[in-house]
Amino acid sequence: MIQAGIDEAGYGPLLGPLVTALTAFRSPRGIDVWDALDDVVAREPVPIDSDRVAVADSKLVHRAGHGMAAIETTALAFLALANGGSIPATASELLRRHAVGTAPRVDALPWYAQALERFELPLVASRERIATSTRRLREAAARERIEPVVLALRPVLENDYNDQCERLGSKARVLFAANVDVLEALLARTRGERFRVLCDRHGGRQHYGDLLQLAFPLRGVTTKLESKPRSAYAVGRGADAFEIEYAIGAEALAFEVALASILAKYLRELFVEALNRWFVARVPHLTRTAGYYTDGLRFLEDLEREGALSATERARLVRVR
Repeated sequence: MIQAGIDEAGYGPLLGPLVTALTAFRSPRGIDVWDALDDVVAREPVPIDSDRVAVADSKLVHRAGHGMAAIETTALAFLALANGGSIPATASELLRRHAVGTAPRVDALPWYAQALERFELPLVASRERIATSTRRLREAAARERIEPVVLALRPVLENDYNDQCERLGSKARVLFAANVDVLEALLARTRGERFRVLCDRHGGRQHYGDLLQLAFPLRGVTTKLESKPRSAYAVGRGADAFEIEYAIGAEALAFEVALASILAKYLRELFVEALNRWFVARVPHLTRTAGYYTDGLRFLEDLEREGALSATERARLVRVR
């Protein structure tokens, strides 16, 4: 049975990309991966010297006092699990291995153009701990017959985000389009094998049937449930069908969604790190930003006060919605 999860990072910020991630694992029917890998994986943040890696909502893991090291350890250990034990050497290699959908126009944004090739991974985490975690994950996954099917990442950089917002009419539609891209990657890997997908709910949206029908016009969409906490659908019929559900707080409900949250957050953090380094090279005393709205405005004001941000750069840097 294939179980998949989808989550995003960067839906609300003013600066930096929107990143959607999908993780899918093949495992014995009914298995809970958190329980099966309990000796290697924790459902909550863990001390940085723990012998387990945290797979939980990335907002919790990232706030656990370890900066980027905790989510980098988890992300790179699972990316290595999916690639025969090897971690991507650079951020650019990570994108080449796992990015899906339209290739991000990195060269159009100077703060990303060179940085991702120069970012050698791991950026801050212990290479030794990642290697140990990867080995233990491989042993536990083999023991429990858990196999990664696909780990897919869909970054939507600021230039593409703004273009899509104008074309599609809302940032909610941009997010849904990114979800479709990672779903298409899963469909390409499964070759007709049935799967189920759990997605973190998109804001307050409760009805997804019309959007799914537009995305998969030849399959047909059946609404199974639409309620405040959960909405569930069958896409297609017979052997080609898959089930998809949107739920509030899905990161706490399924291992696959929590891991997707970690991967999406990690890739977004790499991009935001590149952005900060590029502008701090211009203004050494500049206070860095995470890109969220209020602090993003402060960051822009600081740059403009220093005369370090042109109008052209501002138009490329700032997200319109």
